[in-house]
Amino acid sequence: MAKRLFTIVLIFISIRHDVKCQWNIIYSSDTLLTAVNFVSPDSGFIGGEGLLKRTTDGGIHWNDCNGFTSESKILDIDFVSNDLMFLSSLEEQPIWKSIDGGADWENISDILVGGPIYDLDVVSDDISYGGGLGGYVYKTDDGFDFLNIYNVSAEDILSISFPDSDTGYVAGGLYAFLKTENGAETWIDVNTMFINALLVDFCSPATGYVTDQYDLYRTNNYGNTWNLLTIPGPMDRILALECVSDLVCYIAGDDPLGNSYILKTTDGGESWINTVIDPTLSPPNKIVCVNDSVCYALSSNGLGNAFYVLKTNNSGGITSTFETIITTQYYLYPNPANDLVHLSLLNQESIMQITTFNLLGEVVNVKFDNSLNAFINSLPNSYYMTEVVCNDGKYFIYWVKQ
Repeated sequence: MAKRLFTIVLIFISIRHDVKCQWNIIYSSDTLLTAVNFVSPDSGFIGGEGLLKRTTDGGIHWNDCNGFTSESKILDIDFVSNDLMFLSSLEEQPIWKSIDGGADWENISDILVGGPIYDLDVVSDDISYGGGLGGYVYKTDDGFDFLNIYNVSAEDILSISFPDSDTGYVAGGLYAFLKTENGAETWIDVNTMFINALLVDFCSPATGYVTDQYDLYRTNNYGNTWNLLTIPGPMDRILALECVSDLVCYIAGDDPLGNSYILKTTDGGESWINTVIDPTLSPPNKIVCVNDSVCYALSSNGLGNAFYVLKTNNSGGITSTFETIITTQYYLYPNPANDLVHLSLLNQESIMQITTFNLLGEVVNVKFDNSLNAFINSLPNSYYMTEVVCNDGKYFIYWVKQ
């Protein structure tokens, strides 16, 4: 029977760190969780189907917010301060406001014309924006009421980001990626990449990221030009994007086999750190970071009956740093594998060492013989990474035992 051969993308490894921590489940619910945000490392909210909870101790304890009475799905939560905050929900009157830290909530949706607001972005004590159904952008310039309404050339606004009070971007799918420089009064098309922009996030007026779930672009010159970034490893779909600073950004997604990843860059996307997440969880669809190290994310078991809040206190538990893809001349097959794998390469004489790691960065007992075959019967079903040290550097191969 013919063997099925897979070309494995190989990545130069520059740094390896010991794993001390990772993304841990800090809250589990049988109710769908759809929103998360934190105003400080300890104080934050989660929302879902008719659910709104608050923690003041970093997720150890969660309490119901009794002032919120809606049974609809919460879409987003954002803060002006510890006391003043907004949330949007999937209902006819979709926006709520609290002025006492979330203890009481007031619906302020009488002026909304487009329906649900999918994304909120607080810029300052006075200025906040929201975007949603029908391509409408809503703005408050007094910190209380969204009285300014603008219609954008997009069917729906899925993501909105304002790095300052006047400059902002909206991603609306169907090739809608627009920019304003006058506080949402007028908009220009900046979609020079011709992508279906779904997520956008700016961490400063000059620097931001946009993705259509499959490609990731970065600008560092106020959106005038955009550079396509290389996402290493098997992850091929981006479901969450969180820009922390000009150089630090997180993305979350999965690979064709459904394994989950959260990657971090500390150099503006030139290299990516593979953080530690249980690959059997569904890929997080939301990430929020209070600072470079403390972040929260939403995930699930993928079966529709368990939903999780994840937290990291150390940037996700770094495993390794990936740089530019430099070769595809190495092969490992079959992949996925059951009991035996074979490593094939053009120059076998250049190999100095072969080491295999699990997702925690631990060395596992995989021995390649002189013919570059290795028996893997004793390995648990999971993702593995085999490091090949050659005369010209180190290379990484991803493969699956099933």
